[in-house]
Amino acid sequence: MEALVYYVDSVAQAGWLMGKVLLTVILGGYFMIGSVMLAYCFLLLLAVCFKKIVSLLRGNWLTVEDLPTMIILGSGGHTKEMLKIIPSLSALYPRVYVGANTDPLSLDKAMKFEHSKNRRQVELGNVKFLMTYRIRAVGQRLLSVVMCSGPYAFLHAAIIVLSERPETIICNGPGTCVPFCVVGYLLTKIRVLETRIIFVESVCRVESLSMTGRILLRFANVFFVQWQELQRKCLQLYPHAKVRYMGRLA
Repeated sequence: MEALVYYVDSVAQAGWLMGKVLLTVILGGYFMIGSVMLAYCFLLLLAVCFKKIVSLLRGNWLTVEDLPTMIILGSGGHTKEMLKIIPSLSALYPRVYVGANTDPLSLDKAMKFEHSKNRRQVELGNVKFLMTYRIRAVGQRLLSVVMCSGPYAFLHAAIIVLSERPETIICNGPGTCVPFCVVGYLLTKIRVLETRIIFVESVCRVESLSMTGRILLRFANVFFVQWQELQRKCLQLYPHAKVRYMGRLA
């Protein structure tokens, strides 16, 4: 009996030790990857600032035509709505499409759209398709977002925004677009970039804003809704918000 107790106790201690080692390895890898992303983001920031200073001294800072329009794709109905908006942006090239790494279908739809409507621009290299981390999965706990997916999403968004230096960010939800808009807003505030943020609320939102909409209402330069009743409610609740009624996407 004593031997059995000793055996069970030894197994429990070994399991606890292995758990601690595994947790240490996971946390170490998490912080190591995060540190590398943060360092790379900082180097990109220095590079952009240096390039801007040199260009200002030479008097030939980048023109609007040189700066891309960044289009953040959602999923499902969000992507369908965005593909209805894109034809009105025919003059806005170059373009950068960004989609979540858990939703390759949306980027595939954008690729097919560009190849069918603007093949020449694709061949000239004026269209890019990038993937990013999703800030929050459906049903994901808030603590997990704050501790894990959130920091990665914001760091990766900062890397993409600093690399592409978009003149405009256009999005219509869901939460994938939040890190890009926040990063673009902050970099514009400190005058590293000059990025305009345009948000189009989903047609499904008739009486209230989505969570993404409530967040980006404070960051967007232009905020479109597709129902007049929603515009009136937004202006009552947020009188200083730049909420505009655009009609419903056909």
